[in-house]
Amino acid sequence: MNPFLQGSLDTIVVIGILVGILSNFIPFFPAVTVTWLSILGYALIHGLNWGSGVIFAVITLLLVVGNLIDNVLMGAGARQKGTSWIAIAASFAAMVVVSLIATPLGGLVAALIALFVVEVIRIRDFKQAFRSMSGMSMGCISATIIRFFICLIMGWLWLIWFLFAVK
Repeated sequence: MNPFLQGSLDTIVVIGILVGILSNFIPFFPAVTVTWLSILGYALIHGLNWGSGVIFAVITLLLVVGNLIDNVLMGAGARQKGTSWIAIAASFAAMVVVSLIATPLGGLVAALIALFVVEVIRIRDFKQAFRSMSGMSMGCISATIIRFFICLIMGWLWLIWFLFAVK
């Protein structure tokens, strides 16, 4: 491959990894997936061998964990505050629908409002419904922090692969 073209493609990979890492703080942006796709691009450009295949497998496992962690921690944060499964399901449904027709931030707001409304209807206690909503918010914040570190680890693994041309 032309060295200029290869260097340009590698630069795009680095930019993609950085975008993935830094975009973790944008609600519902698929930061872990963007990071993984960038590294997949590197794998497609340079190919895989035994060592780099192991690194890519670990990065792929981190992708799966990172994508599951959001939903698990948001739901767990709400459940710790006594939120019903119905409210959590309504919250996630609102999040998905509003994220598709509006913005991801709108999806987050819709998720919290849906959770609050369902809990108010269910238990008729505004304070408890607010506690449920705050539990989901804290779960979201925790998930964001964990996803950030997962992306950093993915980036470091790729850097090891890049710098040491893992064989």
